[in-house]
Amino acid sequence: MNYFQYSIKIWLTSLFLSPVLYLLIEEGRSVFEDPDGGMGFVVLAVFFGAIFSFPNWLLLTFGTWGINRLDCSESARRLLVQLWATVLTFGLFACMSGQEDVFSKKFLLDPMPLCYWLTITFGVWNYDFPGKQNI
Repeated sequence: MNYFQYSIKIWLTSLFLSPVLYLLIEEGRSVFEDPDGGMGFVVLAVFFGAIFSFPNWLLLTFGTWGINRLDCSESARRLLVQLWATVLTFGLFACMSGQEDVFSKKFLLDPMPLCYWLTITFGVWNYDFPGKQNI
């Protein structure tokens, strides 16, 4: 797998699973009582999420490419990709919300960026990392 496939898997995972995870956290069991409302939210969240997070996917792709060129272990490169993805995630939500203090407790505990970050973290560590020969 190359860095393009790796980053697109991470992005698509976060794009589709973040709204579902958010619904489960925010609504809990009540989401199962009104599944139509939940599906409407997921569809809109995926649509707008794709629009707003597309630049982040491009930056993640180029960042992964650059990080993969470094001469260090795979786990160190994954950690660097994780750090880069974290900066991109919270930067995106800070820009979208107009939040100036991204280190405030309110911002850091907001469920939407947290869900997006958790699904990206899952992708970074779950998917096969591109090998040096695939650069």
